[in-house]
Amino acid sequence: MQAIGVDFDDTIVDYVKALLKELEKEHGIKARFEDITKWHISDLFPGVLDDDKVRRLFIKAWKDEYLNMKLVDPKLPSIINRLRKDFLIYITTASFATDTEITQFLNSFGIGYDKLVHVRHHNEKLLDEISIYIDDNPNLAIEFAEAGKYVVVFERPWNKELKAGDRIIKASNWEEIEKEVLKLASAAGRASR
Repeated sequence: MQAIGVDFDDTIVDYVKALLKELEKEHGIKARFEDITKWHISDLFPGVLDDDKVRRLFIKAWKDEYLNMKLVDPKLPSIINRLRKDFLIYITTASFATDTEITQFLNSFGIGYDKLVHVRHHNEKLLDEISIYIDDNPNLAIEFAEAGKYVVVFERPWNKELKAGDRIIKASNWEEIEKEVLKLASAAGRASR
């Protein structure tokens, strides 16, 4: 059975909004979701945020806002559970949340999955057994496509500049993601015959 890698932060859980609350509390910076136009948030606020401060904000956002976080799309649980009929679903993440927090979040929304792959660095998510990834990270999308994987990129303000191509497909919601995954799997099945 084919495996799909599904990112967690901002692909399943609406995480950046929690981060923005922490950014305002800790640094007095008021930013909207639409303002986060770069993957590396420190690039948006040079001289104020460095990678270490951003890391602390990410950790604090999970701790302070965990119970208030929502799904990026209310249809997501039923879509992932439909995909599980034909695919193995691996949650592939470098989240600052703990395994317990991730598992509790997924379970609280009834999101089924086959394996949790929680890594320290984003590029460690690249696994041989996964042929299709669903992610919001524009840098990973390019890296994974160059490694011969298909990536359905969940459109967010920080990946708008990313160009779609043969192996990179963009989708603005989970219904589109499902359609693209099914098309890719169908094409891969025809190619292997």
